[in-house]
Amino acid sequence: MRQFALSGPYVSELTFGRPAMGARPTGVSAFVGPTLHGPRQELSPPLRSFAEFQAIYGGLDRRPLPSGASSQAGVHYLGHAAHAFFAQGGQRLHVVRVDDPDDADTDPTAVLESHAQALQRLDDEPDISLIAMPAVLATAAYEVSSLQQQLVQLLLEHVSDSRRCRMAILDAPPDASADQVLAWRRSLDCAQAALYHPWLVVADPGSPSDTLSLPPSGFLCGIYARSDALRGVHRAPANEVLHGVLRLARPLSHDEQTLLTAHGINSLRTLASLGTVVWGARTLAREREWQYVSVRRHFDHIRACLMQGLQWVSGEPLDETLGAQVRRAIEAFLHEEWHMGGLAGQKPEQAFFVRCDRSTMTAADEQAGRLVCQVGVAQTRPSEFRVLTLQLTTAGGSDPA
Repeated sequence: MRQFALSGPYVSELTFGRPAMGARPTGVSAFVGPTLHGPRQELSPPLRSFAEFQAIYGGLDRRPLPSGASSQAGVHYLGHAAHAFFAQGGQRLHVVRVDDPDDADTDPTAVLESHAQALQRLDDEPDISLIAMPAVLATAAYEVSSLQQQLVQLLLEHVSDSRRCRMAILDAPPDASADQVLAWRRSLDCAQAALYHPWLVVADPGSPSDTLSLPPSGFLCGIYARSDALRGVHRAPANEVLHGVLRLARPLSHDEQTLLTAHGINSLRTLASLGTVVWGARTLAREREWQYVSVRRHFDHIRACLMQGLQWVSGEPLDETLGAQVRRAIEAFLHEEWHMGGLAGQKPEQAFFVRCDRSTMTAADEQAGRLVCQVGVAQTRPSEFRVLTLQLTTAGGSDPA
């Protein structure tokens, strides 16, 4: 604060710095799928409890079906996923209702278009970092149909866009063996997705003496949110106990679990001392660099925070002063990440580096008003530097960031 003495009282001029870069919320989830009722193709407001979900989309009732239908027929899978999400510790959920892929009267092309539009609607809420389609494989049995495969691929294409900084939580087919899950996994390659097997058995709320088999994705989104809140997004959401689960729908042997883990498929296991727990935390990435969920999510979290926190750059002229301001802002944010244990190294200089000057920009960048920064972070696993390049459009620039 600077003070100027005039003939009367003092006049103070406050010099404000740039806004501090805050952390992006983590564990904010979105479910896409058919519901009992509610608006179609609209992104819900942030739901903070199952009661809020129920008021808009219905509870855990079944859809009416002909007599003689199987015990699983008509299950409101997305409703159960929402219930599981909040029961595991989830705090913030968004929903988009779409056409039911199991409705015989619905054209497959319309189903695909409905899901594609729903995924686009998720871009209205940039804080969403986890996405699931809990009902997409409900009738898959041992093999995934062409339509179901296309729906999963739509989701993977959505999260593969690095600008979104999101991860898909996938379910394996409900009754598939370990070999069948492995065969399906071979068609999937995405560093922003994690696959879980097997399904989970819970008490049927409509008939406590009966049980239901449910996809794990709703439970896992809640687990991710709980782990983020308690330990941080840089920690693996593994060895976490699943609440409200009676047993696994298809228990895995030690050899099956080892085989699945080796191919990036995360197992759920029952331990005598704990109950049902999340055993793995790997992505579906082919490349070794991104095989761990915590590494991928933490890197995306850092990128999202930097991009959101540096939006003010668009109103500033490109000069050396701006580069220095941006560098200090990024360093302050990364210092806090290191202080909280998210980055490796005994000293800050061992944990990160930031370069934002003429050495990181070409003449074409300067002419286009594009500020280019190189940010290196030493993540705790595998404790090696990963470099993120940020392209920020300044005042007078014409290129998108």
